[in-house]
Amino acid sequence: MKVAELVDRWLEWRQAVKPMSPGTAANYPRCIELKIKPALGALAVSRLDTATLDRFYTELRLRGSKCQHCYRRMRNGQQPMRPGEVFHLAFTGKERVHQTDRVQGIPMTASAIRDVHAVLSGALQQAVVWGWRTDNPARSATPPAQAKAEVAPPKPARR
Repeated sequence: MKVAELVDRWLEWRQAVKPMSPGTAANYPRCIELKIKPALGALAVSRLDTATLDRFYTELRLRGSKCQHCYRRMRNGQQPMRPGEVFHLAFTGKERVHQTDRVQGIPMTASAIRDVHAVLSGALQQAVVWGWRTDNPARSATPPAQAKAEVAPPKPARR
């Protein structure tokens, strides 16, 4: 069995047995189609290991996201933007200069990678339950840590 088939079956099972928030219900298929299947989909489930997952998370951290403006253009059949190209923001009409060649990808946020990890971890855990694997390599993998929010407590009012 391939990873693509596992995550598809897991998502179908997951949606049937546990209610998901609308955001999660939209996010999980997006993670599967845009991130997991292109990179790991053809790999046999039995060959997926912790080192492969860690390399995958590192690659996502370095260049797992796309410039939204280039992505929109590519979706519409146009060429992605080049560095220095001037474009207008869709909603405000403000003029901007495209900074870098982002077709190769830009860093993906830690929280987005953790969403991908949640899908893989859940799917691999279910593969163990279904008897398709003996272990869950995602348990030992290291997705990026969530940055701690800096909280500044309010200062007491002076009397």
